[in-house]
Amino acid sequence: MDTLAFWVIPLGVIGVLALFVRLLRTMYRDGRLDPADLQAARSAQLLPLVVLVVVLLGEILLFEGIGLPVAAIPLVIGVTALLGIAWAVERARRAVRRARFATSREGRTADS
Repeated sequence: MDTLAFWVIPLGVIGVLALFVRLLRTMYRDGRLDPADLQAARSAQLLPLVVLVVVLLGEILLFEGIGLPVAAIPLVIGVTALLGIAWAVERARRAVRRARFATSREGRTADS
């Protein structure tokens, strides 16, 4: 179990960092940060983070009841946390892109 945790968690962290860099590149696309983009990203991250907290609390309560081997607990919690963070970051990136698309469509409609 230790060998599996040794590779899964660092690879997951690298994956989350790659998603975070994609989010930053999307938010700073034109060289500056638009407050509307930041607000869209923050709003989109709320649901995944609340779900993540509830799932992690459920896992902790479950581990107390079933007596899982101690070595497996950090692996399960780590993978769950990384998946939740990846979901939140990717959802934020998509929200920023959607907000920009909606803004650009409004501008084109007003010009026509």
